[in-house]
Parts: sequence; C-alpha cells; structure tokens
Amino acid sequence: MPTISFIMPAFKKAFLAEAIQSILQQTSDDWELVIVDDASPEPLKQVVESFSDERIRFYRNEKNLGGENLVNQWNHCIQYATGDFIVLAADDDLYEPMFCEEVIKLISKYPDVDLVRARVQQIDENGNNLPYSDGLFPELSSKYEYLHDWITAKVFSCVGNFAFRRSALLQLGGFIDFPCAFGSDIATPIALSVNGVANTSDMLFNFRQSGNHLSGDCSRYREKLE
Repeated sequence: MPTISFIMPAFKKAFLAEAIQSILQQTSDDWELVIVDDASPEPLKQVVESFSDERIRFYRNEKNLGGENLVNQWNHCIQYATGDFIVLAADDDLYEPMFCEEVIKLISKYPDVDLVRARVQQIDENGNNLPYSDGLFPELSSKYEYLHDWITAKVFSCVGNFAFRRSALLQLGGFIDFPCAFGSDIATPIALSVNGVANTSDMLFNFRQSGNHLSGDCSRYREKLE
C-alpha cells in the first residue's frame, strides 16, 4: 500500500492546530506528518505537543530558511520524508478527511504516475468557502492535457493539493526554485507530469486565502517577475 508523507514547513501559529487536525482526521492511516518549525518566533512546538499521535514528527531549524528562500525551506523539509509520496502541506490550509484515501486509490489504480492532484476549494480566514470552483478533470490526464488545462486557466495553481512521488521529486532535484517560490507550484507539477496526472473528482483540499501568503506580497512583484 502506498504511503503519504505530509511535510509541513511551519512558521505561523494562527491556523496550525486546525491544519494538523485536518490531517489527523484522515480516513486512511497510511500517512505521516513531519512538521518543520522554520525558526519561528511563535511557540509552534507547544501547539504540536498538544496532539498525541506517534505519526507526527517535529523538527526546528536553527535559522530561518524560508525568509531568504522559500523553496530552499521546502527542499530542506523533504529530507525527513519516508513515504512513497510527498504532500507539501501549509500551516494554514486544510485537507478533507478523504484526501489520503482517494489519493492512495488513484496511486494504486495508476501505478506509473508520479503526480496526483486533488481538486481545490478556496476558503477565507474564517474557513468559509469562497465563490470559486476548481476545474473538473479526467481521472487520468496526459502531461499535455494537464498543461492545456493550466494554460486555459482551468487549473488553480497551488502546491498543497498535489502528491508527488518522492523518488521522482528527488531525481528532479526537489521543488523547482523560482524567486519567492513564484511559479514553483506550476513548474514542479508540470515537470513531474511526464507519466500523466491522476485527478480526484472531489474537492479534497482547502486553500486558505489570507494576508499572510508570500504569493500575495505586493512588495516583491519585481523580484517575482524577474
């Protein structure tokens, strides 16, 4: 049975407990959760220790990596993964209880794919659904079908809704590094879609829109575009 490693680079406390709880509520038990505190000034360890589950592992960076280069922090974190597939979880997004179960079903049904994508629902800071609908894709898309769906704006771009085959991601050299991670969540899935993309039919990932996302930092547009 394929196993899933949720890798959570953590810096913010506000939604951390809720993010952890959404993973603990998975209907499948074939997962681990690795939380890497990126030298946060907030008491993240205290939040993590409030949960008692042997599948949770906690590490703390000696210095802040994400502030200098977010993708470096992502790639630092994946060294702790032991699962067959890696999910890069954020400290504020939420997973539906069936996320792992449905992803594992697709991995088992399409054993050659290196990438599984769950449909996305956007939520606000209070957890309310926003008026947005992610595209509905075939259960199995070719690389070119996936790329076409992205070009035609049917694909909502984020990274936490993907399960990446760990061996393929490591062979790639980790997540593709662009300034401020701008486009890294686009380029990395495309690079790993060579063997196709398996897609869930249900929205199993909740992307939280808030003022804390680096992707929404208006002061760094020039760096991103360059």
